[in-house]
Amino acid sequence: MQALGISAETARAWDAGFASKGIMRGRFAVPVKNLAGDLVAYVGIAVSEEQTPRLLFPAGFKPDAVIFNAHAIERGDTVYVARDPLQVLQASEHGVANVVVFLTDITIDAVNALAVFMDEKDVPSIDLF
Repeated sequence: MQALGISAETARAWDAGFASKGIMRGRFAVPVKNLAGDLVAYVGIAVSEEQTPRLLFPAGFKPDAVIFNAHAIERGDTVYVARDPLQVLQASEHGVANVVVFLTDITIDAVNALAVFMDEKDVPSIDLF
Protein backbone atom coordinates (compact mmCIF):
# COMPACT_ATOMS: atom_id res chain seq x y z
CA MET A 1 0.00 0.00 0.00
CA GLN A 2 2.85 2.37 0.73
CA ALA A 3 4.03 2.03 -2.87
CA LEU A 4 0.62 3.39 -3.87
CA GLY A 5 0.97 6.33 -1.50
CA ILE A 6 -1.57 4.98 0.98
CA SER A 7 -0.84 4.41 4.66
CA ALA A 8 -2.26 1.50 6.62
CA GLU A 9 -4.35 4.01 8.60
CA THR A 10 -5.95 5.45 5.47
CA ALA A 11 -6.60 1.97 4.08
CA ARG A 12 -8.33 0.99 7.34
CA ALA A 13 -10.37 4.21 7.36
CA TRP A 14 -11.61 3.37 3.85
CA ASP A 15 -12.05 -0.37 4.57
CA ALA A 16 -9.63 -0.97 1.71
CA GLY A 17 -6.69 -3.32 1.37
CA PHE A 18 -4.71 -5.75 -0.70
CA ALA A 19 -6.89 -8.63 -1.90
CA SER A 20 -5.31 -12.07 -1.53
CA LYS A 21 -8.17 -14.04 -3.09
CA GLY A 22 -11.23 -13.79 -5.29
CA ILE A 23 -11.60 -11.75 -8.45
CA MET A 24 -9.67 -8.85 -6.89
CA ARG A 25 -6.69 -11.08 -6.01
CA GLY A 26 -3.42 -9.19 -6.35
CA ARG A 27 -5.10 -5.80 -6.42
CA PHE A 28 -5.81 -3.01 -3.99
CA ALA A 29 -9.53 -3.43 -3.29
CA VAL A 30 -11.55 -0.34 -2.37
CA PRO A 31 -15.26 -0.30 -1.50
CA VAL A 32 -17.63 1.56 -3.80
CA LYS A 33 -20.70 3.09 -2.16
CA ASN A 34 -23.85 4.61 -3.61
CA LEU A 35 -25.18 8.05 -2.65
CA ALA A 36 -26.85 6.58 0.43
CA GLY A 37 -23.49 5.22 1.60
CA ASP A 38 -24.42 1.56 0.97
CA LEU A 39 -21.70 -0.78 -0.28
CA VAL A 40 -22.47 -1.72 -3.90
CA ALA A 41 -19.15 -3.22 -5.09
CA TYR A 42 -15.40 -3.17 -4.78
CA VAL A 43 -13.03 -1.74 -7.34
CA GLY A 44 -9.74 -3.58 -7.73
CA ILE A 45 -6.98 -1.10 -8.49
CA ALA A 46 -3.91 -2.42 -10.33
CA VAL A 47 -0.77 -2.29 -8.21
CA SER A 48 1.65 -2.60 -11.13
CA GLU A 49 1.85 -1.42 -14.74
CA GLU A 50 1.56 -5.03 -15.92
CA GLN A 51 -1.91 -5.50 -14.43
CA THR A 52 -4.73 -4.74 -16.80
CA PRO A 53 -7.25 -3.33 -16.75
CA ARG A 54 -6.26 -0.53 -14.38
CA LEU A 55 -9.63 -0.78 -12.62
CA LEU A 56 -11.42 -4.10 -12.20
CA PHE A 57 -15.08 -4.40 -11.24
CA PRO A 58 -17.20 -7.44 -10.37
CA ALA A 59 -19.47 -8.88 -13.04
CA GLY A 60 -22.81 -7.13 -13.21
CA PHE A 61 -21.62 -3.90 -11.59
CA LYS A 62 -22.23 -0.80 -13.70
CA PRO A 63 -19.45 1.69 -12.84
CA ASP A 64 -21.08 4.47 -14.85
CA ALA A 65 -23.97 4.47 -12.36
CA VAL A 66 -21.79 5.66 -9.44
CA ILE A 67 -19.73 8.76 -8.72
CA PHE A 68 -17.05 7.37 -6.41
CA ASN A 69 -17.07 8.97 -2.94
CA ALA A 70 -20.10 11.18 -3.69
CA HIS A 71 -21.80 9.85 -0.55
CA ALA A 72 -19.17 11.57 1.63
CA ILE A 73 -19.36 15.05 0.13
CA GLU A 74 -20.24 17.80 2.57
CA ARG A 75 -23.14 20.06 1.62
CA GLY A 76 -22.11 23.47 0.32
CA ASP A 77 -18.40 22.71 -0.17
CA THR A 78 -16.35 22.80 -3.36
CA VAL A 79 -15.94 19.36 -4.93
CA TYR A 80 -12.70 18.21 -6.53
CA VAL A 81 -12.81 15.74 -9.41
CA ALA A 82 -9.89 13.30 -9.68
CA ARG A 83 -8.98 10.91 -12.50
CA ASP A 84 -8.63 7.72 -10.46
CA PRO A 85 -10.09 6.26 -7.25
CA LEU A 86 -6.58 5.93 -5.88
CA GLN A 87 -6.21 9.72 -6.08
CA VAL A 88 -9.28 10.08 -3.87
CA LEU A 89 -7.59 7.98 -1.19
CA GLN A 90 -4.30 9.82 -1.65
CA ALA A 91 -6.15 13.13 -1.20
CA SER A 92 -7.70 11.76 1.97
CA GLU A 93 -4.21 10.72 3.09
CA HIS A 94 -3.20 14.38 2.90
CA GLY A 95 -6.32 15.81 4.54
CA VAL A 96 -8.12 16.87 1.35
CA ALA A 97 -11.81 16.03 1.51
CA ASN A 98 -14.62 16.32 -1.02
CA VAL A 99 -12.85 14.49 -3.83
CA VAL A 100 -14.84 12.33 -6.25
CA VAL A 101 -14.06 10.40 -9.40
CA PHE A 102 -15.98 8.91 -12.29
CA LEU A 103 -15.28 5.20 -12.61
CA THR A 104 -15.62 5.22 -16.41
CA ASP A 105 -15.13 7.66 -19.26
CA ILE A 106 -16.66 11.05 -18.66
CA THR A 107 -19.75 11.17 -20.86
CA ILE A 108 -22.60 13.65 -21.14
CA ASP A 109 -24.62 11.37 -18.84
CA ALA A 110 -21.83 11.48 -16.24
CA VAL A 111 -21.64 15.26 -16.43
CA ASN A 112 -25.43 15.49 -16.07
CA ALA A 113 -25.29 13.18 -13.02
CA LEU A 114 -22.61 15.43 -11.51
CA ALA A 115 -24.76 18.51 -12.16
CA VAL A 116 -27.76 16.91 -10.44
CA PHE A 117 -25.53 15.85 -7.54
CA MET A 118 -24.11 19.39 -7.23
CA ASP A 119 -27.61 20.83 -7.12
CA GLU A 120 -28.74 18.33 -4.46
CA LYS A 121 -25.69 18.98 -2.26
CA ASP A 122 -25.65 22.75 -2.91
CA VAL A 123 -22.10 22.51 -4.26
CA PRO A 124 -21.00 25.95 -5.48
CA SER A 125 -18.21 24.77 -7.80
CA ILE A 126 -16.02 21.92 -8.90
CA ASP A 127 -12.31 21.91 -9.52
CA LEU A 128 -9.87 19.34 -10.85
CA PHE A 129 -7.70 17.59 -8.31
